[in-house]
Amino acid sequence: MKKTIIVMLSMIMAISCLALTSCGGGNSDEIDLSANITKTDDSSTGDGVVESDVFKLTLPNGASWDYEVVSPTEIVFFNKAAKDADLGGTLFTLKVLEKDDTTLEAVPGAVVGEKNGKNITAVFTSDVQYDIEDEAASKEYMDVFSVVQTISDDASASPLVLK
Repeated sequence: MKKTIIVMLSMIMAISCLALTSCGGGNSDEIDLSANITKTDDSSTGDGVVESDVFKLTLPNGASWDYEVVSPTEIVFFNKAAKDADLGGTLFTLKVLEKDDTTLEAVPGAVVGEKNGKNITAVFTSDVQYDIEDEAASKEYMDVFSVVQTISDDASASPLVLK
């Protein structure tokens, strides 16, 4: 009797696991941009590096910007001073989009690459996100934003590289 119950429980667990795409309980097609995400600032170069299981991003002036995980499929990178001043500060948003999503037809951005049949995109800002009256703040924002604008699917030139 005890052996029968153990066999039945084992079968139920196996069937449950097969019913899911993975035993982790999620869909294996899901892309979690934030999985194991970390940020480090290189004091010798001044660069900041954000890295996860999916990507690596290297931008100048690491101490001046940061990121916010909105969801596993969306991360916003922003200038700290502009965000603190309630000016937005968004540099760009890294986002997973379905192949047929038309977001990039309406806003500036670039497809960075493809993973699991979905596009990983960099969506750029289309409005002023910093204090244009503050010369130092403007320069700080634009120094990073100019590098952000080079994000593309050309890994040799892009500060954002998919893994």
